Amino acid sequence: MKITYLTSDIKIKDSVEKFIAEWKDIETNQLTVQTSGSTGKPKKITLEKQHMIASAKASCNFLNIQRDHKALLCLSPNTIGGLMMIVRSLVMDLDLIVGEVKSNPLENISVRINFIALVPLQLETILTESPEKIDLLENIIVGGGPISPALEEKIKSLNVHIFQTFGMTETISHFALRQIAPKNSAVFKCLPGATVSTKDEKLIVNFPEIGVNNLETNDLVELISSNQFKWIGRADFVINSGGIKIHPSVIEEQLDSIISVPFFSFGIPDERLGSKHILCVESNTDINLTKEVLVQTLESKIIPREIHYFERFERTESGKINRPKTIKSGARVVRQVL
Repeated sequence: MKITYLTSDIKIKDSVEKFIAEWKDIETNQLTVQTSGSTGKPKKITLEKQHMIASAKASCNFLNIQRDHKALLCLSPNTIGGLMMIVRSLVMDLDLIVGEVKSNPLENISVRINFIALVPLQLETILTESPEKIDLLENIIVGGGPISPALEEKIKSLNVHIFQTFGMTETISHFALRQIAPKNSAVFKCLPGATVSTKDEKLIVNFPEIGVNNLETNDLVELISSNQFKWIGRADFVINSGGIKIHPSVIEEQLDSIISVPFFSFGIPDERLGSKHILCVESNTDINLTKEVLVQTLESKIIPREIHYFERFERTESGKINRPKTIKSGARVVRQVL
């Protein structure tokens, strides 16, 4: 693997060098990594090097990434997403360019990049600040958070291969990909060697080559086949309000066109309903989400009962909104809707 450092951040360089040294240490076959903490408290888990190698090969084979292709690392090397870009480069003998970990990682890039992993915010910023540089990219995988309908609409007609990832740290980054551009699909396809099934509509993952056997997840899916599925939402985010099941992912998709600031749907304890549906908004000003406005987009039975305004959402290191921690931090203002 050839490595080029473009970043001016010494901490990033040190983290990359430390990981490569640990990877090449023949005395250990395991590495300890930390989960993102987007759905709970961050935790450390131990991964086998051989499983990380299998994951890297599966991803690169799926995307046809080959030796000497250029890969750009612009995610924190302290996250599984960043670490796996290094592993893929080591395993496939790629030319790894270590760039800046910032919202527009292409700002100082002028060479063709065959493979890059981004979070949605980075892709959105690139399209806003440096749209012409999208042509430098060949394969983009996007993860670390949901892709809004508005962002998907912007990118689905681009002439670059863009895929949304699906996975968790336990599956060593992603195990399935959904193509967004240049062909758009709602279906996630598993990497070679991975299969899926369901139990009570919840996704179960099998990927023996990476040590995953009958992994039960909290993801609700529509199963298409043993290696294809459509994602519905997180079972642990489902709000049961007075017997009505509300899926935040559906709410958020429907409201995305009328809310321009970060927001999310959530359920909080309620003595009468069991769980009260609220909408959390990151804004210092009231954006006037009245019942009259919401009923134009949502069915009346799933309209949030309150709007909670936060000055700033709590986020993980990889940029995901930490919903439970945000709720715990306390809203700045609460507006009644129903």
